[in-house]
Amino acid sequence: MNALPFPTFATAMPSAENNPAVNLMTELGKTYSEALQSNFQQTWMSSARIIQEHAARVMTTFTQESMAAMAEIAAQGQQQSFSQLINANQQVAAKMTSVFAKAMTEGFKPAGTP
Repeated sequence: MNALPFPTFATAMPSAENNPAVNLMTELGKTYSEALQSNFQQTWMSSARIIQEHAARVMTTFTQESMAAMAEIAAQGQQQSFSQLINANQQVAAKMTSVFAKAMTEGFKPAGTP
């Protein structure tokens, strides 16, 4: 008895390189990948731009409000200083008037009078 050789079968599936379905899926994957990458870049850039705009607005607002508050504090301090200076001038004027009046009244008393 002769042994029968194993039959050779044609490949059931063509190789991946020549398979149109695999090629189609690869092309679809590339197309979606490019679209998603472009979308991600646009989203990232617009998000970064929005963040930069808001940060710039916050810094501008902060600077303006800080300058306004500092100007108000300076004005209050200047007003208080001016008020204290006027008060000191009034006290000096009162003391000078008192000393002048005392000197004038004592100057007209006869010597040796208490």
